[in-house]
Amino acid sequence: MKLWMFFVLSLLINFTEITFFPDVLANENTGMIQGKVSLSTPAPALPQIVVDKTIDFCGVTLIDPILMVQEGGVKGAVIWLEWQGEFHTMAEPVPPISLKSQNCLFSPRIQATRVGAYLHLNSGDEIAHNPHGWWNNTKTVFNITLLDPSLKFKRKLRWAGTYRVECDTHTWMKSYILVFNHPFFVVTDEKGKFTLNNVPVGTHTVRVWHEILGEQKRVVVVNSGKKTKQSFVFPLVDHRREILKPKTISPWPPNESR
Repeated sequence: MKLWMFFVLSLLINFTEITFFPDVLANENTGMIQGKVSLSTPAPALPQIVVDKTIDFCGVTLIDPILMVQEGGVKGAVIWLEWQGEFHTMAEPVPPISLKSQNCLFSPRIQATRVGAYLHLNSGDEIAHNPHGWWNNTKTVFNITLLDPSLKFKRKLRWAGTYRVECDTHTWMKSYILVFNHPFFVVTDEKGKFTLNNVPVGTHTVRVWHEILGEQKRVVVVNSGKKTKQSFVFPLVDHRREILKPKTISPWPPNESR
């Protein structure tokens, strides 16, 4: 190959790579955000749900794992950056996530993923469940019946937003999947800790959401190669809409009355 042809071909290849990747990928100046989501008061006992369907299988009551706290840290809070626009990469396809009906509850309760991920649904119970997915509380995106463990389905999560999954038969069964069009999100671990890696240098708004405790946001500055500490503390207040609160043995949280 002549030298000038090789030079032109190299320019074309480089041009394709540069125009495909956004600036944030080409820039190696990134940092990290670490922190913890905590409850401001000792955690109350989890509520006991009054079972009103399939009592012979599910039992008379169930423990609702809506606020899991260890060493003051809140499990299952979702942390993310407010990111303007979409985020395109040449990475491998988004890995699938799973949601299982098990012991008359959904597991896991809280997940987060990217747009385009496939949600695999199955059951470990020998009774029928009816997972019904809602997008941003407005649109049904799937409504299927799992008669027994032999059935499996998958559905593509096509839009960014909050997907609430309920069982139409057992109305206390709920799960949430937060879907993003960028990679800057994470779910807190058992002790409420989180790490956001590869965050572009600059000033960002960080948001946190929890099914019960609601939302908060903070403005943080990320420096190259540095860890930025940012924690969140929530008071014990149930921010759910009344329609999403299942019947319990006694008022929950204990300081609230129905």
